[in-house]
Amino acid sequence: MRNALLRALLIAPAGLLAAAAVAPAFAAVVVPLDLPALTQKADLVVVGTVARTDARWVEGRIVTRVVLKTSQVLKGTTADEVTVEVLGGEVDGIAQRVSGMAAFTVGEEAVVFLERHAETNRVVGLAQGKFTVQRDLTGVAMVPDLRGLTTATRDAKGELVLKPAEAAAKPIPLQDFVGRVTASLTVDR
Repeated sequence: MRNALLRALLIAPAGLLAAAAVAPAFAAVVVPLDLPALTQKADLVVVGTVARTDARWVEGRIVTRVVLKTSQVLKGTTADEVTVEVLGGEVDGIAQRVSGMAAFTVGEEAVVFLERHAETNRVVGLAQGKFTVQRDLTGVAMVPDLRGLTTATRDAKGELVLKPAEAAAKPIPLQDFVGRVTASLTVDR
C-alpha cells in the first residue's frame, strides 16, 4: 500500500510534465508601445461603442469585422461609424482565438487606436491598442492603465528579453485618459 502511494506521488507529476510538454502554448509576446507610441502609430484614435460584429471565413481563418459607433474622435477623421477587422471569432459554432489580439463585444465601450489597412482598420499593437471603458460604482467611466501582455525588448547586445505581463494598474478616469492621448499628439517623437 505504501509503495503504491509512493509510486503514485512520483508518477503523477511526471505525467503532468509530459502532458504540459505536448500541450499547445497560448501566449502573445509583443513589442511594448507606450501611449505616445500608440498615438503616433495610429491613423485614427476613437472612443466608441461596439454596434455589431460579423465573423466570417477568409482564406481558411476566421476574421471578425467590428463596427464601432464613435462618440469621440481623438485623432484623424471618420464617419459616425468605423469598421475594425480582427483575426479570430466564431462562425457556425467553430471558434478561433488569436492570443494577444483585441477582442470586441457588442455594447462595450472602448478607446481604440487604429491603423488603416486596405478598406478597413486594424488595432495598433494587438490588444495594446484597445482600452475597454468600464464604469465604477459611481458611474464614472474608467480605463485600465496596463494591458497585461508579455512584452519583448532588445538588450544592449541586441538579444530579445521577455518582460512578463504586469498586473493591472488602478484604472483612471476616461476623461484623464483622453487628456493623455491628446497631450501625446503634441509630443515630438
